[in-house]
Amino acid sequence: MNNKGRLARRIIAVIVCMTLVLAALPTGVFSAFAQTEKGKLKVTSISDIHYFADSEKGAGDTKNGFSEAYNEWNDKGSRQLNEVDALIDAALNKAVAEKSDYVFIPGDLTFNGELAGHKALAAKLEAFEKESGIQVIVVNGNHDVNNYNGVTFKNGVKESGEVTSPEAFREIYKNLGRDLVTDEKEDVFTPTTGQAGQLSYAISLKGGYRLIVMDTNKYSSDVTAKGDDVQETAGSITPELMQWALKQCEKAKKNGETIIGMAHHNFVPHMTIEPEIFFAFVLDDWMECAETLADAGMHFTFSGHLHTPDIAAHTNDNGETLYDIETTSLTAFPNKFRTVTFDNTTDGKTVCDVKSHDIDEDGPIVVNFPNGTSKTYAQPYKNSFSFFKTYGPGDIRNFASTMVEDALSGIFSNIQKAGGLYAFLEASGIDLEKIIIDALGTNGFEVGSVEIFTVSSNIMSFIKDLCAQIDEAYINDPDRVFEVINGVINKVFDYQVSDYKCTKFYERMGLESKNEKGTFEDAAYTVISTLYSADEDISDDKFMNDVLDYFENRDGAKEFLNFLIDTLLDDVIEGEILSTLKFNPGKLFPAGTVTSPMGVMTDIFMNIIFRGNPSYENVIYSVLNLLPEKYSSIRNILNTVVMDEYMTQSQYDSIGYTIGRMLRSLVEDTNPAEKSDLDVTLVYDGPVEPEVTVDNMRLPSNIGTTFTGDASTERSINWYTKYSLKNSDIQIAEYSENPTFTDKLPKGVKVSTTSELVKREYPGVDLGIIGFISYGINVNRHTATITGLKPGTKYCYRVGDAKYGWWSGTGIIETADNSDSFTFFHVSDEQSQNAVQYGTWGKVVDTALRMFPEGKFFASAGDQVDYTKHFKQWQWFFNASENIKNTAIMPAAGNHEKSGYMLDQNFVLPETVDQDRESGVFYSYDYNNAHFIVLNTNNLSDSKALSDDQLAWLKADAQASDAQWKIVVLHKALYSNGSHYDDKDVKAMRKQLCGLMPDLGIDIVLQGHDHVYLRTDVMDNNEVVKAEEQKITFGGREYTAKLNPEGTVYVISACAGVKDYQTKDVKDTDKLFPRAEAIYDAHSAVFSAITIDGSKLYFDAYMLDDEAKDGATRIDSFALSKAEKEEPEKPEKPEKPEKPEKPEKPGLPDLPELPEIPGLPHWPGKPEKPEEPSDPSNPSEPLDPSDPASPIVPSTKPDTNKPEGDSKVPNTGAAAPVMLIAFAGAAFVIGCSAKRKKEE
Repeated sequence: MNNKGRLARRIIAVIVCMTLVLAALPTGVFSAFAQTEKGKLKVTSISDIHYFADSEKGAGDTKNGFSEAYNEWNDKGSRQLNEVDALIDAALNKAVAEKSDYVFIPGDLTFNGELAGHKALAAKLEAFEKESGIQVIVVNGNHDVNNYNGVTFKNGVKESGEVTSPEAFREIYKNLGRDLVTDEKEDVFTPTTGQAGQLSYAISLKGGYRLIVMDTNKYSSDVTAKGDDVQETAGSITPELMQWALKQCEKAKKNGETIIGMAHHNFVPHMTIEPEIFFAFVLDDWMECAETLADAGMHFTFSGHLHTPDIAAHTNDNGETLYDIETTSLTAFPNKFRTVTFDNTTDGKTVCDVKSHDIDEDGPIVVNFPNGTSKTYAQPYKNSFSFFKTYGPGDIRNFASTMVEDALSGIFSNIQKAGGLYAFLEASGIDLEKIIIDALGTNGFEVGSVEIFTVSSNIMSFIKDLCAQIDEAYINDPDRVFEVINGVINKVFDYQVSDYKCTKFYERMGLESKNEKGTFEDAAYTVISTLYSADEDISDDKFMNDVLDYFENRDGAKEFLNFLIDTLLDDVIEGEILSTLKFNPGKLFPAGTVTSPMGVMTDIFMNIIFRGNPSYENVIYSVLNLLPEKYSSIRNILNTVVMDEYMTQSQYDSIGYTIGRMLRSLVEDTNPAEKSDLDVTLVYDGPVEPEVTVDNMRLPSNIGTTFTGDASTERSINWYTKYSLKNSDIQIAEYSENPTFTDKLPKGVKVSTTSELVKREYPGVDLGIIGFISYGINVNRHTATITGLKPGTKYCYRVGDAKYGWWSGTGIIETADNSDSFTFFHVSDEQSQNAVQYGTWGKVVDTALRMFPEGKFFASAGDQVDYTKHFKQWQWFFNASENIKNTAIMPAAGNHEKSGYMLDQNFVLPETVDQDRESGVFYSYDYNNAHFIVLNTNNLSDSKALSDDQLAWLKADAQASDAQWKIVVLHKALYSNGSHYDDKDVKAMRKQLCGLMPDLGIDIVLQGHDHVYLRTDVMDNNEVVKAEEQKITFGGREYTAKLNPEGTVYVISACAGVKDYQTKDVKDTDKLFPRAEAIYDAHSAVFSAITIDGSKLYFDAYMLDDEAKDGATRIDSFALSKAEKEEPEKPEKPEKPEKPEKPEKPGLPDLPELPEIPGLPHWPGKPEKPEEPSDPSNPSEPLDPSDPASPIVPSTKPDTNKPEGDSKVPNTGAAAPVMLIAFAGAAFVIGCSAKRKKEE
């Protein structure tokens, strides 16, 4: 018995000891064993609730019991704040009905982070947990923390709501997800620096799953763009948070758990334009984040934020896929939520079944108000109420107006608080007085301490008066501004975009279209409805397809842009602003100054002249009425100066392409597959084969070869790949049509490579020459320099990543043969604005090499792209043709590449002297018997000519070369008949270089910039130097050769892209330089083939022509010869011709009839005595007698009658204000000049 007692006591002691030991162990130890059982997991996903507590709405004797101020505010808003409790109840009841294990809420719990809203929502969700037994798991959204936009109406007026801090959020929601944490040290993220990500945590769920909840929001100074603790829309995963998440993934794998992620921001883009335009809705550097998490085993994530019911997938280089399941806002159209069921019972495989629900699929939504009333909403709720509440209220016009009013109201309020526009500008650090003085270089005219006419006194008085007028008319009367804006909005929405009636949208909504022909409003409704309904299939929508075609393939962009310009001019600028603001020149002479009497006189004078209407509209049109028709209205001036000059068809096409691309991104969706966003089964079953293309940069992109040393033995190659591919692998083989590549290099060949991770950018809204919303991506830039090649030898090469076997197509390198014969091409201004347009440049390359397969390289005179920092344009440039890998491109910097070191970033260029390379590079290279000098016409001195260091280098470089031929390549044409022929910098460089080029032995200058075709005769010091000419033949083509010319020929080969410009009248250019020898109106892309054959140079210019035999038409040719004149061969003596037959003797001709005898002429009367001609003080130069087309000099006497045309305002003494303004301007300029001379 005693033994039994002792045994029992020992057993009890062991049990107690084990219990104490186990109790002392971290709870996470048990989870490693307890959570390994796999099974199914059912989750209800509800997102973006935007809860607003009833306690914050205030009370009042109104239709619903809420305060009047709240109701008025809510009626104008798009949120469904009165319905939010009923909507939450409907979704939670469905979770119970579906027997969900958990409810996930991925952020934006409250309207704008109001503390009262958080507390009320947390209490509601905890009550649901207690009642249903279903655990709720939340994460914060961008609206929830440190948001100072919160509001409350609890006192019956709109006031700022109490802000929720990160600490308060953690405390309020401690029982809604955080209570499942088993190891506070490991499973809760605590940043070591900063505060970003501090609300992240990880928990184990039933069925063998681990949920990693990531706080991706920016609300602390360590991650916000402004560096303060105020929330922003965008989101990110900091490096430290990523490391914590990866450790959680590793922990889950060890425990055999399936990993799920949840955050507010999208893990991958849900539309192609999301990272470019809606970038704040997807994680910063989303690709790196998603691919890293996928490699770590996270294949399913939940997100919200974008308010669309969409699913998107991304597969990384290793074939690991991440599916992001985004849930739409519960309180905005289409008010959907999801039930998601996971099954991980098959090893290595996870099945995810997604089912989407309408909010009222189990019954109508019923809202009960505090005053005892209720409201039942017709089904379907999303159509009967939600759509026009979300995109209204009422209709989309009100939605647009409200957005504009919300944006401008804050600005107007700030200006009013500052004391007016002028005071606001000063407070914002905009010192207009200093800006004007700096621009003029002087404050004006003073005599001693007395200001006669100065910026500080006179000009600023005028500006302050103008600002005061703006304050009175607009800043203090914002309703007037909104009325004008609403008028414009209505016109835009009424704009017709299709001949087809919009039917699909209205049928879906149960409505009838009011328009027989589709309008912009119809298109907007269709896009919104298609996107948010997740029904991205427009194959049966004739109207929407016609809208896309209108912008992509017809003149939609041109017509719409001109409509917008006309509307803004008529309704805003002329019809409102210019007709409201008054021109008060008397304010130029303020009271208290010595010139103040002039102000009084000026006001009286102006009042008489303009008959009491001194509006800017009347003044401006009184002046414009004196000018030629093309300057007779603001619209005509805009057309003459901008639209006709630069808005080419290619520019309109680019805008149409961008509009079409954006629309398609919103109404078409194939990720992860068509119609795979609402009810779909997703499966992860291990790695898959990733898509490998040049576009996604798994295959090398932007491949370009250049000469960086001896062209007969060396080559350099540049290319880009996506951020993750760091290897700069290259394989080279001696030429073969079907080369066999190995890692072994040809004998004697050596390669040095580099790889660098760099940030490149492009605009999200891309209008070609300009763009908005810059988007940055990380890419690897690779270079390879090859030496030890054999002269005159062809090689094959390919570049890429050997690890993955991802190689470029085969390229060809052909080294110079050190002979005195070769062919190359001159091109310029390849610049285009989208991939389609760059196809023209690709066609130029293909055509040139097909016609001249012996061509060795392209000398490009600049403007390879339209926007230098537009990385995609560089991609399109290099990827336009496979043949670009088979040649070299030696570029000059154009004005479109004048910033950002972009020439260096896209080409490996030859070594040259130290210089500021930010705007481009000047350098030189040799090829066989020719020396090429590439100038940088962006690198200029203060006088707008080439900088001193570049000029010195040019002289030294040219003089150091003993090449038989010397060729200069530059962008800004010294001789041109395009729009820049009389630009200040062009004239300065022409003066600087026109005599220097012949002195340096430059044979030909290849130019660009003006997009026109022109070739001069031989020139020296801006004069033609006639050379003896001779007809010669080469390659079956005839040329007129200039023998031993003593000067330089200048050529512009139009453009090798799509932007052909208008030529100027030769009579204009004749004033500045001799008329060119060849001018051609090129209406298609042009290239020039130049062959050097010993002492002769042959030049052929071709324009692309689909109807021509070779795809191009020869538009110009000439030759230069440094050899002795070739004597033509003596022709053989012709045979004696046969003696012709004797012609018949002709008969006598008929005698003509006698003419009638004319009558006597009328004797003229005595002429009147003519008036004495005025003696011109400065007669104009005589007309050039060699130009028969020169016009007769017109009279300089103005027509005082009102001209016909677009003139809108009567000409009331128009000459008088011109004289007055001219007098005042002249006095001011003279005074400034005198002042400056005195100071100097």
